[in-house]
Amino acid sequence: EAASSAGTSSFMAEYFRKIGAVKNSMNLIKANTDKIRKLKDQAVRITLPEQEKKLSGELQNIIDDTNQQAQTVKHVLETMKQDNIEFAAKNRSSSEARIRQNMHQTTTRKFKEYLEEYQKVQTEFKTKVRQKVERQVKIGKHPTNLHCYCSSRH
Repeated sequence: EAASSAGTSSFMAEYFRKIGAVKNSMNLIKANTDKIRKLKDQAVRITLPEQEKKLSGELQNIIDDTNQQAQTVKHVLETMKQDNIEFAAKNRSSSEARIRQNMHQTTTRKFKEYLEEYQKVQTEFKTKVRQKVERQVKIGKHPTNLHCYCSSRH
């Protein structure tokens, strides 16, 4: 019994370690989402093509990193879910099985929230950039109106 209990405790310790690693990756996703939000604000104010290119590179790096983190988290959560099913089958009515299941469900739910926020911020970024380009095109299409406006003010 004592050996079994010690084995189970180390098994739970490993499970907590995995959950901790997943939470760290999720925090990176959240931090990257915040970075994209800040870049969105910068993108609206940028006027020079060189600055736009630099910002675009930064954005792409953040997106690549975030997508990699999300894939890793998704894979680990799927593996943990399968491990939980197997653990519960071998340890029926185990409180540890319920703890593992609850932790997994809570972490998965939080991961989905972070991904939804990440996707929302990406969409907002694209919308703001599109609106900026549309404003620039309108100004570019009607240069005579702008010229007339400026010259009529003098």
